[in-house]
Amino acid sequence: MASVPATTVRLGSALKKTNHSDKVEIVMGFEEEFGITLEEDNSQNISTVQESADLIEKLLKKDAEI
Repeated sequence: MASVPATTVRLGSALKKTNHSDKVEIVMGFEEEFGITLEEDNSQNISTVQESADLIEKLLKKDAEI
């Protein structure tokens, strides 16, 4: 997976240049970093950095309620 300088990543940045294996790697990184589990249905619909952040926030809030 190609690395992108953090200075070029914005909440609205698209993940459109990622192939399936890149998305799997991104999702696995999210799961490891935040201690969450992303369902495949949810992770396949992520297309921007903002959507990723929103989904992670939602799952962390859900886990906090349990």
